[in-house]
Amino acid sequence: AEARALSVAEAVPQLARACKGPATPAALARVVAHVLRTLSDTSGASAFAHACLDAADAGGAHLVPIRLAVVSNAFPSALLPRLVTLVQTLLPIALDAAGPGAPAEFPAGEALAALVNKAMDEACGEDGVAAVAALLDGALLPQSATGGDAARRASVVIGLSARGLLARGGPPAASRAARLVDALFEMLAEGGERAVAGVAAYRAMGACGARCGHGRERPLWRQKLFSAQLPRLADAYKTAPAPSKGGFLSALAHLMRGTPSEAVALQLPTVAPLLVQALASQAAEVKMASLELLISFLQSPDNASHTSLSADNHATTIGLLLEGQVDTLVPALLNAALQSALPVRCRSLDCLAALPTQIQFHKAYPFRAKVTAALSDALTDRKRSVRARAAHCRNVWYMVGA
Repeated sequence: AEARALSVAEAVPQLARACKGPATPAALARVVAHVLRTLSDTSGASAFAHACLDAADAGGAHLVPIRLAVVSNAFPSALLPRLVTLVQTLLPIALDAAGPGAPAEFPAGEALAALVNKAMDEACGEDGVAAVAALLDGALLPQSATGGDAARRASVVIGLSARGLLARGGPPAASRAARLVDALFEMLAEGGERAVAGVAAYRAMGACGARCGHGRERPLWRQKLFSAQLPRLADAYKTAPAPSKGGFLSALAHLMRGTPSEAVALQLPTVAPLLVQALASQAAEVKMASLELLISFLQSPDNASHTSLSADNHATTIGLLLEGQVDTLVPALLNAALQSALPVRCRSLDCLAALPTQIQFHKAYPFRAKVTAALSDALTDRKRSVRARAAHCRNVWYMVGA
């Protein structure tokens, strides 16, 4: 394998020079990523990584995907000689890619998160710690305090960097990650544009990004992050003034979305009231995050076997936890299904259709007439996807008690 990697490394510059159009570099980047993931920590792997980086440096901006593939999938020891240079190179690329409308997971941001994760490896020593410190203290944190679009972009990259550090774990990474999370929380508390930037950072931090090759991911790190942040965000939401409440609610929704549903279910007595309030939010993004979390509960594999709608059906564990919120949850879902943006309408109907199968009969039946009557408007929606979901949902509620 090492000999083959060295032979492929010799061909990389020629392949890079032959790249024409945007599709070819992306295809070559996928090959590079596959080779690096399958190699062990050998001299062949390092030589291959450096040959790819040399080719990307010589080829110009259109070969950036190759550089991102190397950073995301190479061993930390292979990146060590160029660690500071790679940080300096990737930072402007990640900031440019984190513009308005960028997804929570994007290649440049994921590569930078992987680089931060690997820089804290023991093999990188003090050089890795110094590179991360220069990235965060010298660039991102000052830029996040400037305001405007530049601050929002920097906040997104801070969220991704925090995710890489939290996944790594260990004392050096944990202390820097705690500092970043504190900075993001302060953004939410300030409100205004700063809160918008903080929500974008929580969205990036909570997203389930691609797992980097040869990086380290501490077991249960998402669950531990959620357990630590839930009481903090919930308390801040309760005491915050009305204009600032949405930021804390949005941050919590994004954090929950990336956390395994089993871990969130343990905190559902605390989460459920906030979840219902998030459904009443005017922001479509907050509603969507809450609906995705709710549907992950209702359609989880553990609940799949409980589908009887008869009077003797047994509620699932999630259903029992949600029963205290049914009086407010059903009207909130109906309102979202009839008045919101298309993705929100569709997801609201999915949740509404799944709810009767998870709660006890005596909790679902009182809403049968109200739901079936209200959904008559959705049956005439101009979008076929909404009409189909409304028909299915209405049929499910008709069958309650049948």
